[in-house]
Amino acid sequence: MGGIIPNGGSLAKADSQALRQRQSMKPVNYLESVKDRLGSDSFLSGFRIIREYSNPETAHIRARIIISNGSYLEFYEYIEQVGKGELQIKTYSYHWADKDNRLIRRWDNTKHFPKLKNFSHHIHDGETGEVTSGKPINIFEVLDEIAASCCLNGEGS
Repeated sequence: MGGIIPNGGSLAKADSQALRQRQSMKPVNYLESVKDRLGSDSFLSGFRIIREYSNPETAHIRARIIISNGSYLEFYEYIEQVGKGELQIKTYSYHWADKDNRLIRRWDNTKHFPKLKNFSHHIHDGETGEVTSGKPINIFEVLDEIAASCCLNGEGS
């Protein structure tokens, strides 16, 4: 909430152990880990939390992230605790666009492409306009993909 929060740390890629830890935490702790990551990745210029809430069983976050190359990622996740200490992202959208608001890529699980493999997970490609099958994904993995893409080939600049 409030304005853009500037970042200053180093790139903190999520490893498999950290991912397992996030899956076995409470929803409010998951939100804290998201904000920690947003505040520490060096390829991010800042972020603004648009909406956030949690209770013992669920959490929701919506945020806009400014990437150092001028592009941005707007995302939301709705998280539920589905077992003892196990979290599941029920709905999500990660919309990555350039500084002129042109879509680069969007990952989401809106149920509007039922014929795709791995329905409802899919990816919109801004360059080709194609929609392809996706996989369950979270903000940590999306940030890793964007970091690799921005650093390796300048996409999104």
